[in-house]
Amino acid sequence: TWRILRAGEGEGGAKVAKAKTLMLVEPMSADRSKLAELLEAKGVGITEPKIRCSVDALHVLEYYALVYSREEFRRKLDELKAKFPAQVEEALSMVKIMARVLPDRDVEKGLCVRVVEYLEPRLSKLTSYMGGDVGGP
Repeated sequence: TWRILRAGEGEGGAKVAKAKTLMLVEPMSADRSKLAELLEAKGVGITEPKIRCSVDALHVLEYYALVYSREEFRRKLDELKAKFPAQVEEALSMVKIMARVLPDRDVEKGLCVRVVEYLEPRLSKLTSYMGGDVGGP
């Protein structure tokens, strides 16, 4: 499921000064179907995402990291970057920060950590075996 926080609904005052409705929708589960449901509920979708802001891009990247292999994730990331460059770049910055600062019990931390892992270059077997850089000084 997901958590929705709302503020500012039904407040009085002049039309110009009325508080706007704020809605935060965030994942509460690392389950693929729940994250897909969240994206559909937000109107983003999963097959042809309609990214309106960096948070939409963030949630799509989290979904992609759950569903696809590292290689397919990178291909999908490149497609998103081509269509929504600013939002995806902001989302990538957010992912790196959230992977470090969110509490371990936060579902979104785990999702962000997975995205960060998929962003890192994959070490070759030889590099891993040698314990690091195989190039000489």
